[in-house]
Amino acid sequence: MKIFRKIRASSILDHKVSKYLLYAVGEILLVIIGILIAVSINNANEKRKLRAEIQLIYQAVENDLVRDTVVLTDMITQQDYLDSLTHAYLYFERINPDTIDESNVADCIHCGALHALYSIFTPSEGGVASLVDFESRSDLKQDSLSYRIFNLYASNNKSFEDISDQIASTAVENLKSLEKYEWYSDFGKGEFNKDQVNYFLTSREYENKLTTFYLLQAGNLSRLLKDYKAESVALIKEIKRRKK
Repeated sequence: MKIFRKIRASSILDHKVSKYLLYAVGEILLVIIGILIAVSINNANEKRKLRAEIQLIYQAVENDLVRDTVVLTDMITQQDYLDSLTHAYLYFERINPDTIDESNVADCIHCGALHALYSIFTPSEGGVASLVDFESRSDLKQDSLSYRIFNLYASNNKSFEDISDQIASTAVENLKSLEKYEWYSDFGKGEFNKDQVNYFLTSREYENKLTTFYLLQAGNLSRLLKDYKAESVALIKEIKRRKK
């Protein structure tokens, strides 16, 4: 800067316009270069902050997926058990209702309303919500990991919601269809009733309703749960790999 000042002073005194212009251009260039350097440093700092933030968000997503896989493992075990009970009822020889009385009805797993037993899975979405917010305000290019996370939730959540609503409404309808029977109040109170046992072990109506319920659960829900868990486990591994 001192050099340029000397040039300016000398140029003005000597009335040398070209030297003065050289000084002016040089001074402008120095200012521009300084601004560019400052902007570059600021951009680099912002990108470092964004990369640090996305890593925290990936960690939150990982935590959600870990919690969900624990829930899914229990649900899949329960669902497989219910599916096996229903499959056995529909495809194998059933218990003779004449062998069931008040002393052993509690041991009869097919003497109850299998067509109304279900559970609902709701994915944890805190991490992915943060990722959506981050993507909306960040100019960082979406990478393959973010894409896989969005795809997991987008492609499965609506399916879970739809099949869960369908199963829940079917279960309610199945229960309400029992209201017409005199033994319904005994069933609700968990009391033994011979007619109730005969219905669950021999009724064609019950068999048809159970078949529909089985197709909804084993054919749809079970598959969704297992696919979601498999992709969740794969994503957990990928997030962990990125942190190394």
